[in-house]
Amino acid sequence: MPKPTVYLDSTIPSAYFDDRPGRSSQRLVTRLWWEAARTEYDFISSTVLRDEVGRGSRRDRAEARLRLICDVPVVDISPEIRELADWYILHKLMPARPDADAVHLATAAVLKCEYLATWNFGHLANQNKAVHLAVLNRRRGLSVPRICTPDTLMDDDDNCGNR
Repeated sequence: MPKPTVYLDSTIPSAYFDDRPGRSSQRLVTRLWWEAARTEYDFISSTVLRDEVGRGSRRDRAEARLRLICDVPVVDISPEIRELADWYILHKLMPARPDADAVHLATAAVLKCEYLATWNFGHLANQNKAVHLAVLNRRRGLSVPRICTPDTLMDDDDNCGNR
């Protein structure tokens, strides 16, 4: 039986190495989930993930994030994904600038990922957007990825709340 697919956005590898005050709990949860999830799920992401985690003023941190995701399959942003991301922006589901969140979401939908793992509560793991996403994706005959934080994925898949 195939493992469920989890699309990773950049907040996951970023949280794995985040040493800012007040972030230790999120870092610990991310690390525990990362180790456990590797056997339970197939991870996938897009070139946007590589671009985002490869940036930053601390070159050592960027290199560590890139090493962490080095074996995660990465897909290019196809015209279909780009068009869907633009459609999300047009329909006010995701912000226009930066458009990376729209691209992450569109990639997860086009690839039919069961989950999108994120710590981004503003745009992605935002329960106020879940119904809007479901409506838009169903209009286009697309699957609706369940958008979850690592702790909800560890606790119980049903807690992701996007269905």
